[in-house]
Amino acid sequence: MSHLELNAVRAALKGALVGRDAEIDGMLVALLARQHVLLLGPPGTAKSLVTRLLADALGGNAYFERLFTAFTGPEEVFGPWSIAHMEQGKYERLTDRYLPTAEVAFLDEVFKANSAILNSLLTLLNERAFDNGTSRTSCPLQICIGASNEYPEDSSLEALYDRFTMRFWTKPLATAEDKMAMLKMTDATVGGVGLTAEQLANCQKLTTEVKVPDRVLRALIKCSEGLAREGVVVSDRRLRTLVRLVQAHAFLRGDSEADKQDLMVLVDSVWRRHEERPAVAKVVMAIAAPGMARVTRMVDAAREVYERAERDEIELPRALAQIQEIEEAAAAVGGGTEAIVAEITNMRKQLGRMFAMKNPLLRRALGGN
Repeated sequence: MSHLELNAVRAALKGALVGRDAEIDGMLVALLARQHVLLLGPPGTAKSLVTRLLADALGGNAYFERLFTAFTGPEEVFGPWSIAHMEQGKYERLTDRYLPTAEVAFLDEVFKANSAILNSLLTLLNERAFDNGTSRTSCPLQICIGASNEYPEDSSLEALYDRFTMRFWTKPLATAEDKMAMLKMTDATVGGVGLTAEQLANCQKLTTEVKVPDRVLRALIKCSEGLAREGVVVSDRRLRTLVRLVQAHAFLRGDSEADKQDLMVLVDSVWRRHEERPAVAKVVMAIAAPGMARVTRMVDAAREVYERAERDEIELPRALAQIQEIEEAAAAVGGGTEAIVAEITNMRKQLGRMFAMKNPLLRRALGGN
């Protein structure tokens, strides 16, 4: 039954937020694979909100959040020193309700972490362990969501950057429809939907049992070779980690065996800078989802027609006919491309409105002046 609860959590998260489906799926994939997520981009794009909602869905009792600055000290992240232990000559921290005891963590402006924090933070993220005094304790951390408005500038932070396996560039909502839906929403909540610790552990166990056939592994290697030709190098360590993400992506789909389409998880896990993402997507789609690659090219063609119509380089009726033809061809491809086809549909509708507002009879019928 765990997969049913996982799907309920997925639906609740997507119902509570507008325009963050990719980030939500990425967070759930990372959670299943016991990896971490980085949300990059400008402030005000729901980075902290989506993390809090995920924490609520996992019980909400062991959530840690901290905004890092250049002056953030270890005691603010790992807990203060125990005075009682210091009197006994022991140097141990009181970690309760701090990062070492968290199951879900949100570290805002994570690349402002200083050297006093960095080593312990790396160990905790990578090994789920914390060195407290002379003893090493295991940590219950399931997932850490890091957020930043900028990329790390100091080379000493590269190891921390690499700990975040899934990466997303979060942008403000782009369409008027999404903005309207966001404005109409009440307070975001998962409505009591959630996963127990036992259900999550079972999902993670089943994820490790997802079969990855040789044909998928060969396709993964082919992707890494194609990415290398584009200047995006995938290390051997990350290549092994990608197998776990592929398993998690397949499990999230509800399958016990991975397919080539699950390699699409690479699109948000191998780029170093978000400017590389289109090139990464092109390489991966050509191998993992050739139908989606074809539809993406159709979107580009439709966008070119749309922009020419906006610039009055082509008559609106002709542009509408061309985009409708592209839309019909794209819809015929199928294979999970509906969301991409919707972009073409939206362009056609926008052009239809433009045509209507330029036509006096249609403008009056629509209530325009």
